[in-house]
Amino acid sequence: MEFPPAHAEGTAPLPPLDMSVADMFDGLKRRADEGEARASCRLAVELINCNQLESFAQVGYMENSKSTEKNLEESGLLTQANSVATQQIRQLESLKRCAGISEGQRKLADVYLAQAAHAGIPEAMIRYAEGQSIATENSMFGMLRDEGFDRWRRDAVGQLEKALEHGEPAAVFILYVAHSSDDSPIGGLIADDPVQTYRYRLLMSRLRGKDNAPVGKLSSLQIAEARREVSRMHAEYFNNRILREPDAFSSLMTPAWARPEGAPLRRPCE
Repeated sequence: MEFPPAHAEGTAPLPPLDMSVADMFDGLKRRADEGEARASCRLAVELINCNQLESFAQVGYMENSKSTEKNLEESGLLTQANSVATQQIRQLESLKRCAGISEGQRKLADVYLAQAAHAGIPEAMIRYAEGQSIATENSMFGMLRDEGFDRWRRDAVGQLEKALEHGEPAAVFILYVAHSSDDSPIGGLIADDPVQTYRYRLLMSRLRGKDNAPVGKLSSLQIAEARREVSRMHAEYFNNRILREPDAFSSLMTPAWARPEGAPLRRPCE
């Protein structure tokens, strides 16, 4: 698939977080079609969010949340009940932001996310590798029918590895999970490997300022080699930095409406 020549910066800022997706769609699409990578990323992220909300609506997510809130309240767990209620309010606000966006527009998420990922935007690389823009049609194997599935299967692992080289913490967590299980689309593309599992688990530990990880049945030679590689990756990709943010490994995978109360809103792709 051919993408327009990419450039990361545009002359105009990306839209504010409270603007409706319908109001920002034409402007972002024009900028994305001209090759502005961050505009392509932001458009894709907004459409992915709308796709997720549509999927949740179809499976009765809101109704289940209301039932959960009621059960918690009746059990005297008011703090937890209020947290669920707050999340429902945020989800309704997000639904309003997606009003007026058609199914055809939502399907463009895959094209623009792929474009931004191939242009080198780390957040787009992570979301693309996770398969966030591949339509599942609310079924386990629905993504097999998506037009972008073959491209995603070909490119996802490479994009994830590039995100790691860009120093994106979420890539470490996804690689750890992918090498330890097949419980995600990207995990199904990556063979389980106990050495790699240990390596990425140890890298997460180093990024938290610690130096421990379960070793399982690894030999002393495997452990020593893994530790050397982790030291290299921590220095080369992350400049030996320590992450203090509670959600450092998962913030790119959490929609705005599901973030913990009090957590600052992220500006996608910036």
